Amino acid sequence: IKHKNFKYSKIWFLSNLNIFEKILTNNPKNILEVGTYEGLVSIWFCEKYPSSKVFAIDPLVQDLSTKKERVENEQVKNLLENLNNYNNKNLIFEKKTSDSYFLNNKIKFDIIYIDGLHTYDACSKDIINSFDCLNINGYLMIDDVRLNVYPKKLNVINAVMNFTTAYKNYIQVKFFGWNVIIIKKIRNAEF
Repeated sequence: IKHKNFKYSKIWFLSNLNIFEKILTNNPKNILEVGTYEGLVSIWFCEKYPSSKVFAIDPLVQDLSTKKERVENEQVKNLLENLNNYNNKNLIFEKKTSDSYFLNNKIKFDIIYIDGLHTYDACSKDIINSFDCLNINGYLMIDDVRLNVYPKKLNVINAVMNFTTAYKNYIQVKFFGWNVIIIKKIRNAEF
């Protein structure tokens, strides 16, 4: 990922690499990133799994309630420049919300990384929609679980806790920290 043509204002994701390297043991065919920021995660997935298709979605809006475009935002400029410079045929970027993406999606994924809108409602929908199109033994990864930017009941951690409680018979939690990594299992599967 250290490429002279890439621009990243934040590299938070790199602090997770040791965890991801240990836990992600599958050979994914399709990977989805919900919320792309500057493209670091998508490019990392492409480098780690060169034969995989990596789908990245981001509406490129700062606040979905106002639909305010982030066109002048440094992160959007970096994302578009990074994707343009990377020029990998296995990386497919779509400028759309996760709701609109999942509405028409027909692809099953082996890894889904959720780092979209960090509200309880948005994250809850992203988790359920992602889980529905995740293959058995696929990895569902949710970022910023402990991020505390909204009132307590509206944070990502509450969306994750509600999901893991409701779906406990269908999942195996592999890691729970700043990120959560879950494997989709068949109902009542033995771990």
